[in-house]
Amino acid sequence: MISIKKNLERNNQNKPTLPDLMTRQKVMEYFKIGSTTLHRWTKEYQILKSIPVGGRRYYKKDDVKKLLIKNLSKS
Repeated sequence: MISIKKNLERNNQNKPTLPDLMTRQKVMEYFKIGSTTLHRWTKEYQILKSIPVGGRRYYKKDDVKKLLIKNLSKS
């Protein structure tokens, strides 16, 4: 019984963690912008990188926070 528990703990330590993702809608609410602006930020200006998952686009929460901090420090 103890060896099974140790193996489970060992396996959990080696698992890569997935980043927290935000939907397009959440990012737009976060910055109070529209879909056109978010599209421009992603495609034209490459300010944010989107991640395609199952036909939808998601954004890393860390990237969104970094962009906000970067823009706040400029003000």
